[in-house]
Amino acid sequence: MEIIQRPKGTNDIYDDTGRNVLYIRNLVENIAKNYNYSYFRTPTFERTEVFKRGVGDTTDIVQKETYDFVDRGDRNMTLRPEGTAAIVRSIIENKLYVNGVNKVWYFMPMVFIIAVLSILNCFLYKNDWFKQLQTYRHKP
Repeated sequence: MEIIQRPKGTNDIYDDTGRNVLYIRNLVENIAKNYNYSYFRTPTFERTEVFKRGVGDTTDIVQKETYDFVDRGDRNMTLRPEGTAAIVRSIIENKLYVNGVNKVWYFMPMVFIIAVLSILNCFLYKNDWFKQLQTYRHKP
């Protein structure tokens, strides 16, 4: 019987590496809290339009680096290749731009980096920018 192995290009995180990843994540979380950044987490998959409209359907991210599938509801879905477009979608959908400035951070594991294993992004979104984006994205 063949042993099932992890997918090519990915790593399992455990023992010392796992502890290091958690240490870095907790350190970043404490720094973000001190500066009033809110933690943000979006679904692992999103509707494909989030990335095609937000990132552009001719970019390498959309053309080469996404896993797309059709769900049971016949909707086009994509495993999240990066966090920015999904966070923008969530801020617009939940009207988080209404209260002025939103400071958010997310921690997204990367499969190809062995030492640090994660990428951290902090965003400072201004109210007017989101109003303009919402108007643009909701045009018929």
